[in-house]
Amino acid sequence: MDELSSFGTQLKIGDGVSTKEWYVPGEATHDMETGLQADMINRVKRNFQLVYPTDVPSGYAFSALVTGFKPGAPVKGVLTAELKLKISGEVTEIS
Repeated sequence: MDELSSFGTQLKIGDGVSTKEWYVPGEATHDMETGLQADMINRVKRNFQLVYPTDVPSGYAFSALVTGFKPGAPVKGVLTAELKLKISGEVTEIS
């Protein structure tokens, strides 16, 4: 893999992506046994999609390792978590 992965022809990134998401501790995709936290601990590579909330779906698909998962305090009753991903392989544009 090159030092930079390409998002389409316009956007270039290093080997990582950071996002903030709603965090539901009991949800299977978030918990310590089968979710993102387990994937981080066990260094499991998963497929991800970064999808923009537009009328016509668009975004990017890639494989990545979870390298960070930091739960945050609730704001107006909603828990959040900061997620860091290390991209492994090609990034493809989806539409």
